[in-house]
Amino acid sequence: MSESPSEPSPVEPPPLPPENEVLSKYQGVKGWLFLFCFSLTVLGPLLTIAALITGFGMSQKYFTEYPGLLVMLIIDAVLSLGIAGFGLYAGIKLWRIRPGAVLAAKQYLYCTLAYQAIGMGLPWISGLPPEDIKAMVVESIRDVMRGLIHFAIWFSYLNKSKRVRATYTS
Repeated sequence: MSESPSEPSPVEPPPLPPENEVLSKYQGVKGWLFLFCFSLTVLGPLLTIAALITGFGMSQKYFTEYPGLLVMLIIDAVLSLGIAGFGLYAGIKLWRIRPGAVLAAKQYLYCTLAYQAIGMGLPWISGLPPEDIKAMVVESIRDVMRGLIHFAIWFSYLNKSKRVRATYTS
């Protein structure tokens, strides 16, 4: 059976580039991966330090009346600095394209969730009046919700990104 002149002949799709050419297009710390690394190594530590300075500055006038508040802030500071330090470590590993970098970044994200869960309980050791504790817990719940969104976005990105796969699996 011959093709009629009115029917177009089938066109073959162009050949796909070799796998390594496709991967090389996505290799490197660029785009969203660059933003994630920058947030781990620069923004995160700076925002943590600024929040700690502000928190201590605003709260120090209450330390005499509520000594548990100082204890709470010290615990929070140690945890916050630990998380920021771990983020810095993970960000540097990602930026330098080191083995285990993606795993370290995922572990960092899990640690941020754990920190926020612990943070929800910290107001109870402050010794503040119940209405102040309630306000702090409500703010902690908001932080957890933002943290869950942050976790979901970046964890998903680390799992699904062609750039992450191409950069860290070579």
